[in-house]
Amino acid sequence: MPPNFQPTARAAHEWLERDDYFGRLRQDAQRLVSLQSALERVAPEAPSRAVRLEGTTLSVNVEGSAMAARLRQLEPAIVRALGQAGWRVERLKIRTRAPADVAPSVYPRPPPPPQSAGARLEALANELEASPLQAGVAQLARTIKRRSSRAPTAPDHGATTP
Repeated sequence: MPPNFQPTARAAHEWLERDDYFGRLRQDAQRLVSLQSALERVAPEAPSRAVRLEGTTLSVNVEGSAMAARLRQLEPAIVRALGQAGWRVERLKIRTRAPADVAPSVYPRPPPPPQSAGARLEALANELEASPLQAGVAQLARTIKRRSSRAPTAPDHGATTP
């Protein structure tokens, strides 16, 4: 490169236009930007993002299933309004995505019960008369003892053994 070369947006634009692939990509991006603008004008009450126009099918992303349901209700009116605006769209392909401001719902696994809980439940099961309740408490005691023996020792937050 010459020492006085100043890269410009125009130079990048010209370079992109020389390549057929990037030229088509730029045209597709410009078409989607225009289509997005038209979509916002015809359906301001249903925010969505135009992501692809393939033939006469417009793919849009929406945030959440409630908005997807709303957009499905409005689809005939949106398609009609886009047609009146000069776009050849006959149907919408609606894809739902999680809202950007909501973290995925990953719940941390609760800590295992303290080892003494299994022993206390076992003692309670021995005091109960034979019944479905007694069988359930005994099964719970066995499960807790088994899980407690596999997990690292959990703190026994002030629990006392009967």
